[in-house]
Amino acid sequence: ELSKLSIEGCSQPQSKIGADARAISESPQYVRYKSVRMETPNLQKPDFPFFFCIDKADKNMMSFYLKNDYNFYTFDEYDAEKYGISLTQQFYFDINVNNNKKESDMFFIGEDKDRFNQLKTLIDYSKRYNLKCDINMLPDSNTIIDSSYSDIYIKEYIPYEEILNKISNTNSIIDITKENQSGLTLRVMEAIFFNKKLITNNT
Repeated sequence: ELSKLSIEGCSQPQSKIGADARAISESPQYVRYKSVRMETPNLQKPDFPFFFCIDKADKNMMSFYLKNDYNFYTFDEYDAEKYGISLTQQFYFDINVNNNKKESDMFFIGEDKDRFNQLKTLIDYSKRYNLKCDINMLPDSNTIIDSSYSDIYIKEYIPYEEILNKISNTNSIIDITKENQSGLTLRVMEAIFFNKKLITNNT
């Protein structure tokens, strides 16, 4: 069952992600809520104040907020069991985007995190069948830049408003989950709410 939330007073800790992004694509992904109006009765009601992690939990970041008496929630069953934090459903914002230009066939946004080889396979496939890929990968500390695919690398995080425009203008969203990740990611929710096809390794 999907959950739609109307959120007031939503903010994020200052970090390497853009302060103007309500929900960005990669870690650290923590959203702090001052007030939430639940539209789905079965969604677990949080205890305030709380943080909801919309990606894999980061132990250091999580420890900081738990020590400061914030209740911590995750959609990932593996993380909930590993760290002893509360498990709840994934959610998505009720956002309207009017653009619909179909500028790409496949869209990806995210950090490398050992995803390059899988993305490379999709890029090569798209070239073979004359499909247009919009791949935006942020290198991490383990990334070895491949000059043959230099156009996929980005230097900084993209504001979520821009990401939504790219999602609106694509036919499908690429969702590559990390090892030991479970549950519905933000990419899945975007595909559902924006009526896009989903290319994923999430089983």
